[in-house]
Amino acid sequence: MFFGGFFCLLVEVRLPNCVVYAVSPNPAPNRGDKCPWLHVRASEGDSIFSRRVQLIGVMFEQLLSIQTMAAASMTAWLAVVCMRYLTPHITVEYNKGNQRIARAVEACRPIHNYSPLPFHLIDVFGFFATTVPFFLRKTSYHPKYKRELVLLDDGGTVSLDWAQLGLTQDETAPVVLIQHGLAGSSNSFYVIHLVKECLQHGWRPVVMNARGCGGTKLTTPEGFHADRTDDFEACLAMIRRRYPQSKMLGVGFSLGGAILASYLGREGPKAALDAAVLVSPPWNFHLTTPTFSLWSSFHLVKGLKEYCLQNETELRKNTTVDFDAILTASTVREFDSLAIVPQFGFKDVDDYYSQASPLQYAHRITVPTLAINAVDDPVCAHDGCPEGDRIGPGLAMVRTRIGGHVAFAETLALESGSWMERAALQWFECCEQED
Repeated sequence: MFFGGFFCLLVEVRLPNCVVYAVSPNPAPNRGDKCPWLHVRASEGDSIFSRRVQLIGVMFEQLLSIQTMAAASMTAWLAVVCMRYLTPHITVEYNKGNQRIARAVEACRPIHNYSPLPFHLIDVFGFFATTVPFFLRKTSYHPKYKRELVLLDDGGTVSLDWAQLGLTQDETAPVVLIQHGLAGSSNSFYVIHLVKECLQHGWRPVVMNARGCGGTKLTTPEGFHADRTDDFEACLAMIRRRYPQSKMLGVGFSLGGAILASYLGREGPKAALDAAVLVSPPWNFHLTTPTFSLWSSFHLVKGLKEYCLQNETELRKNTTVDFDAILTASTVREFDSLAIVPQFGFKDVDDYYSQASPLQYAHRITVPTLAINAVDDPVCAHDGCPEGDRIGPGLAMVRTRIGGHVAFAETLALESGSWMERAALQWFECCEQED
């Protein structure tokens, strides 16, 4: 910044009888200039010494401005950090009139015992809280899945990956139906860690791979989207019929959490689940975080394009969209406007976001549901979380000060689990005890 003031036509500093201009590199030098990249216009009679003194004064003034800006930046950073410290470490909001939920919240120990890594001291936007656990949690463990294809009423196909314990499971063991995040699959690391924990509890985890995800081939020219809950509902009904004596539990991560929340709210007391957990769900698609544009441009839209290329044969058969135009999208919003809006009949992208936002259904959630969002989530804005009257009788809304997006790390140990798995499984156990 100090040197940049001399190389850019940005500032004009006036001193008595002197004007100093910072000019662009390699300007046409005036004849006789001692320093061709800096021009000092002085009054007649000023000595060379006087002009040099004035120049030193300008340089000192710019140095002070740099120090001031640095101090202001440090003050702003400290203010944000202090605000994070003043923010409660973890907040829980639920309908106090539902004693069953109140007892489950009280008994669920992880809700009251969370020790996150202090990433906020170096990053207030949750970048490190999200990315560092992602790389550290990569695991060599891969569950043995048995894939089952589910043909849907419209000819579409989703797959259910049943994790195999290797032993004969109790036919009444709880079934945990898991939904992955945007363009994820049963092989996403956050899914694998939850599957591993479920197996250790003797439960029956099954991962639903959305249309075209996880190697599931598209059998119609339509993909998945955030407002489509009927695929999940069809799989849930099928599993219910197969295991009528088992508790049916649901977990949704990120976009999968939003779809699960919408299903729970739309169905209300008719929802075919005994308990649910939502991890980092976007409650209001209209709201974004300060860094969402970066995640959207450099990560999320890349995954969506890869999804399209993997399913190119079928998607090109869809005459309502321009496949080549979709591949030019540079943000998620642009992708949605090109791929989702015309394909599924929404008026525009804002109409799509309005209809897909589960916030509008949160007040109707009656199934015991634990929702977890982090204040520093860089992808899904915590500002959209339901509050007050928007919290349904079965919903426990938990917000943590630190946690990132689908991360919630408590250690830097390699291949380690996280707080979100502990909270999810403990929640299910507490809800079962309340039955």
